Amino acid sequence: MFPKIVLTRPVFMRLNEALGNHTGEIFGIIYNGIVLITGLNFDSNDSIGRENLRLYNQNIYPAGVDWCGLFQVNQTQTTNVDNKFLSRLKDIAVTNNPILLTRIIDKAILKASVFYIDGLRDTDFTIMEEEEFAQTFLHIRIRSRRTINVATDKHDSIIKDLHKFRKKLSSGAAVFNFKETEFYIHNDELDNVPSNTSLGDICETDTHPTEIRNSFIQGPYEVTVIFLVSDSDIEREHVCSDEYLLSDVDEVTECDKVGAPLVRTTALRNTRNGRLHLPIDILCIAQRERLVQNLYDILMEALYRWLDLIRLYLTKSFSEHIESTPVQICHFYPIPLSHYVSLIYPKEETDESLVEKRAALHLLFNLPTSQPFFRQGNVLQFGKKSVGLNVHHGLRYNGVSNGQRALVKGCYEYYHYLQDSFDDRGWGCAYRSFQTIFSWFRLQGYTTKKVPSHKEIQACLVKLGDKPASFIGSHNWIGSTELSFCLDEMLGVSSIILNVSSGQELCTLGSQLLYHFRTAGTPVMIGGGNLAHTILGIDFNEESGAIMFLILDPHFVASGDKNYLTLIQTKGGVFWKGLHFWSQNNFYNLCLAQPTSSY
Repeated sequence: MFPKIVLTRPVFMRLNEALGNHTGEIFGIIYNGIVLITGLNFDSNDSIGRENLRLYNQNIYPAGVDWCGLFQVNQTQTTNVDNKFLSRLKDIAVTNNPILLTRIIDKAILKASVFYIDGLRDTDFTIMEEEEFAQTFLHIRIRSRRTINVATDKHDSIIKDLHKFRKKLSSGAAVFNFKETEFYIHNDELDNVPSNTSLGDICETDTHPTEIRNSFIQGPYEVTVIFLVSDSDIEREHVCSDEYLLSDVDEVTECDKVGAPLVRTTALRNTRNGRLHLPIDILCIAQRERLVQNLYDILMEALYRWLDLIRLYLTKSFSEHIESTPVQICHFYPIPLSHYVSLIYPKEETDESLVEKRAALHLLFNLPTSQPFFRQGNVLQFGKKSVGLNVHHGLRYNGVSNGQRALVKGCYEYYHYLQDSFDDRGWGCAYRSFQTIFSWFRLQGYTTKKVPSHKEIQACLVKLGDKPASFIGSHNWIGSTELSFCLDEMLGVSSIILNVSSGQELCTLGSQLLYHFRTAGTPVMIGGGNLAHTILGIDFNEESGAIMFLILDPHFVASGDKNYLTLIQTKGGVFWKGLHFWSQNNFYNLCLAQPTSSY
């Protein structure tokens, strides 16, 4: 029986947008007779046939996502069969019927084939939208209150220590506990969990997803793995200090300190003759309808995948004579991919020292090198979500008839009057607009600098010679030109300044603004008549000239008992307005920040 082939919308788009000839491997989730393709790894000359690299590149996906086929993108159709390429199908272990996706660019064809004993057979495929994907699957983040340490004096010691830990895992030394619950999973046994309980039941009624401060995606649900002294024990672990070391994986540490960080690595630099302490932090994905009693295998698979990721990373470091240093597990969610990527980064390295690693990742996923996706600033920050993140999401809007709409790309934070208990009413609107724009560069990974205060913005202008020293600490207004100076000085970002002599003339900038949001994608500051606003997008009909602006108002002041986002969207924080919003008697300058090509 043919498996049903389903592609997520992002995979479908990535295949159709790929230019030139490509080959690569496809990754997906196999369930209920369905092969759901969720990821694509593009081949490079360095990667083909390198088994360790292939395994590493699979393990950066959440557990539950497996190598299940190949893809090829060709400019023109050919009758030649690349048997060497297709021979890789036999190495796929997760299914006896791997998938081949083929795209022919000049014929606009994308077809799916399934491998059987007698060869490839063409089959149909369908598309799963991201909304349906989110309704079908849940991500789980597995962490431990303990670190594992390995000797780093020689390669054999690394393998020996990791193998020792793997044996303990396979003997049933791990118990999993859902955060905020008393539910425990150990082998096929459940503690405090009814046998017919699904993953969705627990996640919707007993626990909550982890929030992400710097992304609008829903975070994973958190599970703590507890390591037992013996298979029959179920013991709760607590962290005894902010930084701690374990000399043996058999130990269970107990104390009364609750609420300390779950995972911390030693702050001491490890050397070749020392030991390296490894945090446990890995993701997996499972269906909402999956019974909790059947979750143990996928949770264990996540731990094994973490071990393989660690082993391959350390083996590579050892072979390249790189000194062992504390490491961190970094989780990313590049929007063009729409899936998590988990990587190991040296904790003390800078973005500049990891350029080659990031270049390889952009090549692996066929991502543009004009935008960062794997910098330190792109690492997902699990914790309380910023209440001002992308406040336009969910805003109702009817739209311009036959209009073309383009909005800000990625994430930003909304800055407005009285924020951070600083009273800037009557003069601080342009500063707030600048802070919103600066936050965009921070959240997209272009910088790790903090969003500057009003006084820091003023000091920058004084340093540049644009303002006198008395400007620092004043309540003086600034405009688009000053913003462009600060962007250049603080971030090395150039800006395009547009101007019109009245609000009515803003319709003449419709095409330029469309192009800006489709390419650069940064928020736009507009100033005129001692007032500044931030434009987050436009809806424009080039034929009729009809235009609407998505406006973020820095003059907003939060008040009342309503939910903060509800207040913003109903009380004038963010809204769509036409030309009538702008004064017909004021001259307007617009500052369009231009991101540098950087990865």
